[in-house]
Amino acid sequence: MQDFLTYFLIGTSVSIFIFFLNKKTNVKLQPTADGKYELRVHVAYKYIGYLSILCSILFSIGALSSDEEGVLPSVILILILLGGSGLWCVWFYIKHRVFYDDEGIVISSMTHRQKSILWTQIKELKLKPISGYLAIIGYNDQIKIHLHLVGIKSLLEKIKELTDVEINNTNF
Repeated sequence: MQDFLTYFLIGTSVSIFIFFLNKKTNVKLQPTADGKYELRVHVAYKYIGYLSILCSILFSIGALSSDEEGVLPSVILILILLGGSGLWCVWFYIKHRVFYDDEGIVISSMTHRQKSILWTQIKELKLKPISGYLAIIGYNDQIKIHLHLVGIKSLLEKIKELTDVEINNTNF
């Protein structure tokens, strides 16, 4: 019974979290001063990242302050897994941005590299729900857009408006 309750609570909390992430994808965006629209990852990524970093630090301090021997490998593992995933979430929130206007789409990645594609260059869209990305494939290049961007539905509407490309396998 305890296992069932644990799995039920985990499933319920993850489902609620995904519900709130997906709810923000419907937000109607307002253009910036230069007429572009900016999409960012949901702010939950930042808070989850900070929480993971904090937990990794607290767990590591707790393990190191214990009298047990051989906790150093566990501390290193906690810092790498929990702290590293937290750093990734915060960095992803800060750096990953998508801009679009009447000319095309520009992606700013976590490494701060920018890729762009014009509306006229888009030939195919592929939804990749397992990885959480929408691949926008052009004649010369492709860009990937994360599905938890706040206001992504406005971008999808713009794609429908300015291109002849269909978005296959989407529940948007």
